[in-house]
Amino acid sequence: MSRSDQIGVVLFLIFVYVFLKYYPRNKYLTSNDWSNIWDYKKRKGVYGIEVRILPKGHILEGEKGVFATTHFSQYDVIGEYTGVIRKYDSVDNKNRYLFTLIDDLVIDAQDYGNELRFINGNKNISQEPNVVSRNCQIGGVPRVLYLCISNIEPGEEILIDYGDEYNEDFLS
Repeated sequence: MSRSDQIGVVLFLIFVYVFLKYYPRNKYLTSNDWSNIWDYKKRKGVYGIEVRILPKGHILEGEKGVFATTHFSQYDVIGEYTGVIRKYDSVDNKNRYLFTLIDDLVIDAQDYGNELRFINGNKNISQEPNVVSRNCQIGGVPRVLYLCISNIEPGEEILIDYGDEYNEDFLS
């Protein structure tokens, strides 16, 4: 075997290895899975928001919160809630970073996810939330998007109503 043939075989084996390791075998279950995206830790983040440690005087002092760094208008999409897609019965029921996707599937953002997982509920912070979540399909794949329901100014905390069940489980 010539040297160029050997190089060709090595390159082919590298391609097969990378393909098998990183190519989503099931598009549906890996489309939102940050652990399967190359260099996910190097991404720049969701545009227009930043995570901050909440200051003294805030009811969740010392915890994380999400704040706008740009103006958002009513009906703007802030971003997609991301994480690892799992069956509901396979996750810890004390996990605060779960979002129902469809049927018995949830998005688990406890270990992998973007900044949207740190959006706090509006209970005890604000009378009304300024974002809502909406399940939708993009390209036939289920997604959870966060949408503005009012104008949000730079520096304003982004808040959502997680509902009575979440509030009873985690805020009681």
